[in-house]
Amino acid sequence: MVASRCGLITYARGSIGAVGLSINDVARAFCEVAECCMFNWNDLRYFRSVMREGNTLAASRVLHVSQTTIARRIEALEAAIGLELFDKRRTGYVPTESARALADAADGAEAAVLGFASLAEQMRRGEAGSVRLTTSQIMADMLLTPALGRFHEMRPGLKLEVVAEDRFLDLAKGEADIALRVVIARKDQPGLVGRRLCGDRFSVYCSRAYASRHGMPKSGAELRDHVLIMSEPGRYQVPIATWVYSQVSAADVAQFRNNVAGMFSAIKAGYGVSVMSDLLAACDDDFVRCFTPNIEQPHEVWLLTHERLRDVPRVRAVLDFLAAYFAEHPAVRQVSA
Repeated sequence: MVASRCGLITYARGSIGAVGLSINDVARAFCEVAECCMFNWNDLRYFRSVMREGNTLAASRVLHVSQTTIARRIEALEAAIGLELFDKRRTGYVPTESARALADAADGAEAAVLGFASLAEQMRRGEAGSVRLTTSQIMADMLLTPALGRFHEMRPGLKLEVVAEDRFLDLAKGEADIALRVVIARKDQPGLVGRRLCGDRFSVYCSRAYASRHGMPKSGAELRDHVLIMSEPGRYQVPIATWVYSQVSAADVAQFRNNVAGMFSAIKAGYGVSVMSDLLAACDDDFVRCFTPNIEQPHEVWLLTHERLRDVPRVRAVLDFLAAYFAEHPAVRQVSA
């Protein structure tokens, strides 16, 4: 049924039950009346209790108030909405046709209020809401994904959205709430706070199958004697990439990959040798470390958030969970030893 706001209020006041309104129509009319008249929402508790219990005495016992209070609040509600809800007889309160028509709508309103309070409490405790977490694809696959099942078991009402891409999303602009990322001594991270999980280095790796077929390089000079997989020169401005291209030329590279995930998969497939994070390599038993270059590598793995979100319960819940999870992660413990 389509009706104007005034029409719905008119139906609610004078014709409920006689014009074939659905429960949705009644609920909508009830809300329109509530908005218009600004009645005390707490009075719905008294109305519904009398409807459920059948009389004001039983309702007063359930709500732990006096019968006088029940009667006064019912009278205030009737005055606010312009409807008589009960026929006040000497033998008790008898619901009117209007009361019976509004009962389901009142139940819905009461359920919504209780749901609102429950959800607000869950959000206050960090048990509900949504958190957007950004990390690289390879870190999501190797480090984060195994934790998600346990997280959702512990926090079923908290939705964790994982954005896996190599681009650094801007936490200051709200592109994500939390970042799991490798940084160089937290360089250029203004306004961000978080927890350092571990240090990290890049070493030269190959698979066990490759090592058994071709052996392993033991120095930078030997890299050109192997099938070398790298990113293109200049793609990553990090110490390990600079070091590799001080040992070989681009012509010595057998295959270029445009991200760490590609290099990881190529190593695992036994295609050749490449550089890889010690933390990520520790997640796969098939990886064999050939050697670690003797260069400074100030890499650190951090869980980061913007300082304005540090005390938001839903964000804090995810940070606390992941910090505890990674503190016990075998790969993190291995590189931290």
